[in-house]
Amino acid sequence: MKTKTELKLVEVHGQQLTTTSLIIAELFDRPHGKVLRKLEELASKDRIKISSIFYKDSYSRNQKLLILNERSFLIAMPFIGGNKSEEGQVKLVV
Repeated sequence: MKTKTELKLVEVHGQQLTTTSLIIAELFDRPHGKVLRKLEELASKDRIKISSIFYKDSYSRNQKLLILNERSFLIAMPFIGGNKSEEGQVKLVV
């Protein structure tokens, strides 16, 4: 597993900057399950757009992962990052 300093907050897919719920959880020291629930709640209220995929964890279990574009991440960050939201915004735009 990569350390927090090695994690990339965003990746480029096509012409969009994206990040994942797992990266957000790791960077902001939040349980991934709580991040998933908050992102799904925001999406259900049409606040953000997400897409989901599954990945294999270290025990070969299928785990859900959400993908967000830059706009959705900026909207969701205050709800997830808490006191670290400002830090996340700086990382995103640097």
